[in-house]
Amino acid sequence: MKFASILLCLLTLMASADQVAAQPTTLRLTMQVSTNNPLGRNVMDYKQAVETAAGGTLALDVRDKAQLFLDNQVPEAVGSGAVEMGIAQLGFYAGWEPSVELFQQPFLFDSDELTRAAADPSSEIRRYIDEQILQKTGARVLWWQPYGATVVMSKSAPISNPEAMKGRNVRAFDAVAAEFVSLCGATPQVISGSKMLDALKAQKIDAVMTGVTGIPERELWRETQFITRIRHSAIIFVGIINEKIWQGLPVSLQKLMTIAARNEESGFWNRFAAAEVDAYRFAIEKGMQVREISESELTDWRVCSSELLERFVEKMGEPGVKLMAAYGKLKSSQHGAEKEIQPVAGR
Repeated sequence: MKFASILLCLLTLMASADQVAAQPTTLRLTMQVSTNNPLGRNVMDYKQAVETAAGGTLALDVRDKAQLFLDNQVPEAVGSGAVEMGIAQLGFYAGWEPSVELFQQPFLFDSDELTRAAADPSSEIRRYIDEQILQKTGARVLWWQPYGATVVMSKSAPISNPEAMKGRNVRAFDAVAAEFVSLCGATPQVISGSKMLDALKAQKIDAVMTGVTGIPERELWRETQFITRIRHSAIIFVGIINEKIWQGLPVSLQKLMTIAARNEESGFWNRFAAAEVDAYRFAIEKGMQVREISESELTDWRVCSSELLERFVEKMGEPGVKLMAAYGKLKSSQHGAEKEIQPVAGR
């Protein structure tokens, strides 16, 4: 009996050890939007791709709707290891690395194609920003996600020019957006995306700057009536992981996470235009009016915000000059591509 008892104990311990070994590595991922948002659905697609490829050895625990951290807290949370992974708005890295402000410079990224070219993993701009974020914050960028061009949603009247902005309290998503609002005559309020509707209801603000795909989820149609397509900047989110956590993963997991990130990133860029169309359709069905800005209004916006680009180049110094040169090459190549597809007269 004594031998049988010892054998039973050994078998129990071995079974327990096997169960422990079989437990997958679990990484928590924090994000602001819900899993129903286009950006959130992309994260869930990534989760499924990674977990399937990992064959049960890795699990992503997605915490949506700012359950763990507000949007401006995510870079610090992931960099410090308070949470393993996150989705962060690129502009929130400006305190560590000002190069991220390039995408918020007024009217530089005036087409989705140009934004995508700059955000491509092979682009000089993308590579530089990813490296700086890693070095300065301890977070590795795995993929970039578009959130669309910036629009302004307002109560009572559209904000189609700087004159209409004057005297308004406008929600800005970060410090650079707040500078734009201030330079063009309004009072900025930097407010988390999850708090926009509450701020509108409390009359702390009467307009918000954000991407149009946020309308259904944030229910902004309940408190705003107009969408003005200023499109002065590109809103980008990045999928990030704490570098120490990353280095602790087996190389095989690192590879499959990287491959999945590239696949999901490319797929999301391909699908995003349709998501924006759906968001505008939803807004119109809810009674919102969409306004385009005229050429003269565009000129007025450019004039009032021109200091932003000057400050950016001055603050960045030599790296800023190189980034602007890289931007110039992309802009030229995009312009050349547009020329190539122009219809020939008479055909």
